[in-house]
Amino acid sequence: MSVIISSRCGIRCEDCHYLKDGVCSGKCCEISKPFWGEQCPVKSCCESRHLQHCGQCPEFPCDLLKQFAYDPKQGDDGLRIQNCLAWREESQKAIIDEAVQLLEQCNEITVSSVTEDGFPRPCVLSKLGADGIEAIYFSTNTSSRKTPQFQANPKAGVCFADGGDSVTLLGTVEIVTDQEKKNAVWRPWLENHFPDGPEGKEFCLLKFIPKEMTFFLKGKFGTMPISISH
Repeated sequence: MSVIISSRCGIRCEDCHYLKDGVCSGKCCEISKPFWGEQCPVKSCCESRHLQHCGQCPEFPCDLLKQFAYDPKQGDDGLRIQNCLAWREESQKAIIDEAVQLLEQCNEITVSSVTEDGFPRPCVLSKLGADGIEAIYFSTNTSSRKTPQFQANPKAGVCFADGGDSVTLLGTVEIVTDQEKKNAVWRPWLENHFPDGPEGKEFCLLKFIPKEMTFFLKGKFGTMPISISH
């Protein structure tokens, strides 16, 4: 679904009295200089950060935006803030859908643990399953270096890429002890690494839960938090 952005601050063209009065003929985000003055501080701030709208900013909603949104004369009682929030949620959903599609195309992922000396330790592993983008499953040997590293420090990173698109995730890793889940992700080729099967002591199933995503998808680049639904 395409998200239609008509301004940096959240004002919708159809709700703007300047457009209704025939003073403005275009979207605020598509003009270089506002018709009402030399510059709009909200527009300038947003564009200096290379953002489509204020809802994409980590400081949203900032004091500057609130000042305009709740201005006694020109404000809209915070409606533009709600519009930015809706645009952000729509955009994030579309990006997450693209990230899920990319993950489905990738059989291998790069997983980074943190060593005892504090260094990232990336390893290429086979993806065994995923719940959208909210959980990714992979395995290692219980006796491998990764297992005690994740036990000591669950912070981790996961990367996957294909055809110029890429996703980098930050999050945490959990060791899965549920035997039913281990059986569900088991693949015949895993017997080459775990001859005792999914019930063997050496088969360590890991679950990665993302907190943040940096993406380059279909020409779009950005970083956004990942909210896990329950």
